[in-house]
Amino acid sequence: MARIPKDRSDFQEIARVRRNLGDVKAPYATAALIEELRQWELAFMDTQERPKMVIFAHHKSVIETIKAQIEAVFPGSVLTFDGSTKSRKCQPTVDALQQDESKRVMILSRSGIKGITLIRANVMRTVEPDWNPADMIQLEDRMWRTGHTQNCDVGYMFIPGTLDGRMGKSILTKMESDERTMNKPKLTLEAEQATPAEPEVAPDGADLPLFASA
Repeated sequence: MARIPKDRSDFQEIARVRRNLGDVKAPYATAALIEELRQWELAFMDTQERPKMVIFAHHKSVIETIKAQIEAVFPGSVLTFDGSTKSRKCQPTVDALQQDESKRVMILSRSGIKGITLIRANVMRTVEPDWNPADMIQLEDRMWRTGHTQNCDVGYMFIPGTLDGRMGKSILTKMESDERTMNKPKLTLEAEQATPAEPEVAPDGADLPLFASA
């Protein structure tokens, strides 16, 4: 994937638009996440069976908005793991999600996409996707690791008709392409003759829904 130098004015403009979009998007995305958490509270009376959620966001202001809104409904339930998390607090923060049933949500930035294990969580929601699809796969792998005993539900939240939606379409298409390349089975004669399946992405010019599951 080609990278635009950070000193380019077009890169700076895209970054500005993306930051503003994140700030606008955060309250609406968080409202949907809170509703999901409420449904789990009703469906799972035993807190040990209740799912835990990992949320990915990029900008500090977005992370703060998500945390404040969820904490207003579920006090003391949110952990954050971002660039401000001091090294001595990294593992205790991870352990809290893994072991403390009162901690239901962890909000991650790019600082947390490598080197940690979050197998107690089995739901991931991305509010602000990263430009690099490989980083999003790394994020998913924080949950889907050896030792996980449950299915994982991964979802990406997009706003149709915006840079966010176009970016999401591009990322999902690239992730689908990478997945086929990395997990391509050994071909048999029957497989070679079969018509390859097209990736399930929106056609050019079409909008993605607010919520897309992987």
